[in-house]
Amino acid sequence: MALFAAYVTFTGIDGINIFKAPVLAMLFVGGMIPVVFSALAMNSVGKAAMDMVYEVRRQFKEIAGIMEGTGKPEYGKCVEISTKAALREMMLPGILTIGFPIAIVLLGKLVYADNNQLIAEMLGGYMAGVTVSGVLWAVFQNNAGGAWDNAKKSFEAGVEINGEMTYKGSDAHKAAVTGDTVGDPFKDTSGPSMNILIKLTCLIGLVIAPILGGHSATSEMPLGACCHKHGAMVECASMSEAECVEKGCVNPNCKMLQGEVVHSLNHDDQAHSEVRKEVQIEKTVADNGTVKAVVKIIEMHDGEEKVTEKTFEGTDAEVTEQIEMLK
Repeated sequence: MALFAAYVTFTGIDGINIFKAPVLAMLFVGGMIPVVFSALAMNSVGKAAMDMVYEVRRQFKEIAGIMEGTGKPEYGKCVEISTKAALREMMLPGILTIGFPIAIVLLGKLVYADNNQLIAEMLGGYMAGVTVSGVLWAVFQNNAGGAWDNAKKSFEAGVEINGEMTYKGSDAHKAAVTGDTVGDPFKDTSGPSMNILIKLTCLIGLVIAPILGGHSATSEMPLGACCHKHGAMVECASMSEAECVEKGCVNPNCKMLQGEVVHSLNHDDQAHSEVRKEVQIEKTVADNGTVKAVVKIIEMHDGEEKVTEKTFEGTDAEVTEQIEMLK
């Protein structure tokens, strides 16, 4: 939860709106990931176990005297099988855990290129789905696996079934042993791995978070982007603050506000002129990536105020071009 809280802080989102179709879809995808991860982990246990069984059978056949204690088994072979299987079989679940958050961001960038907020909410929805579903699966698998394991062990002391005592070696015990082949992977592999899945998913999201942090209009315009020189507007988007200062075109009245950018041009450098001009630009970004800019021009001529307001809509590049033409 701490990693999830840090993700929300870094991305700057206020919440995750599941009424948005892409966010809801990622929530469901995140809820399915622990199920797929558990299946892969349990399947891996079965493969590694069968490799070990084949090796033990081979040694019993080829090395004489193992059961009598006169022959020495090849312990190293068994250790090698277990180690290689652990590394090999965890590659796919690892790629699934790390790759899905990255794939979601890349897909979001392709479909919603100018809407980082929506992409951040999509990834947040995925993380929430993995967290909630992962916790439930962890509790279920640990308890169910422990129940199967204890059912098998209880036959060693004897279990009363329909008024009859049943012990180890009975048909009921053999059935319990079969059930424990699922119980052991449940409580020893798949269940505990949910903790790793949840933490790693949130950690990957936290690493990606700074990329999605600039979803407001304030982050799209760097410091020094609103400048004026000799009474004319100069766009310094490609300059740093120091470069703007060096060129003498920094407007000290430039203000950055949450959710909007206000360019205030006060031509006070014309000391003997009674003409005052103020331009305000308010940009908003819709969920579909459309940018809307409301430009308000306030001109003062000898105490008379004239207000002109224009609205531009389109992509970010189109709106910026129209504003530049207005200047």
